[in-house]
Amino acid sequence: MTIERRQHAPSAQVDVHVLTYHSRKRPEWLSQCLASMQNEPVNVYVYDSASANIGALRADAFAVGAAPFLSFIDDDDWVAPGAFNACLSALRDPAVVGAYTDWTAVCATGAYVPVSAGSWKPLYGLINYANILHTKVFRREPTMRLLDGLRTWDTLEEAWLVGMLAANGRWQHVPVNGHFKRVGTPSGAGSRITSNHLYRYQVEVGPILRAAHVREGAKEPL
Repeated sequence: MTIERRQHAPSAQVDVHVLTYHSRKRPEWLSQCLASMQNEPVNVYVYDSASANIGALRADAFAVGAAPFLSFIDDDDWVAPGAFNACLSALRDPAVVGAYTDWTAVCATGAYVPVSAGSWKPLYGLINYANILHTKVFRREPTMRLLDGLRTWDTLEEAWLVGMLAANGRWQHVPVNGHFKRVGTPSGAGSRITSNHLYRYQVEVGPILRAAHVREGAKEPL
């Protein structure tokens, strides 16, 4: 894996990594992705690897840098101005382990469709493994303790990370349109999910999300 630092902001609070995949055929997408973060309080690292084990790549990426917060973005997506600052504002609350924004689906037809991510419902993560998608910022310190486990996930790695981090605090929805995601481009990640993945996810993440449900005083039944 080749790691290249593309942006270093002196006041950066967030290390962002970008894994190349779609941009190997469409390099202009990576250029758009990187340009969207030029004026944001972030360090940007680009990771090029032929490996399909996304969990291992994410873990290696998170281990680089020293900013107190982490994030990542796909190379065919881009970020809206101010998205990172909005998430950082939410993270001023020490009870918040991570923050995430709303997003816009960029369709192959050229249509832009706004999507509300909605407030965090811990139990929803047990049935919808992609319930917190796209631009998110989360604390480095608890993430570092999860890297070994993250490396063992070749799919569902993002859902697992979101769920495991909930042991350290709540996820905070930030109601700004912070992320533009191209939809309809093949990635193949979901096609690798097996019954073994789903069973292991329930065993490892289920107790944490149920405890978060109780901690948050949610009203929906367990």
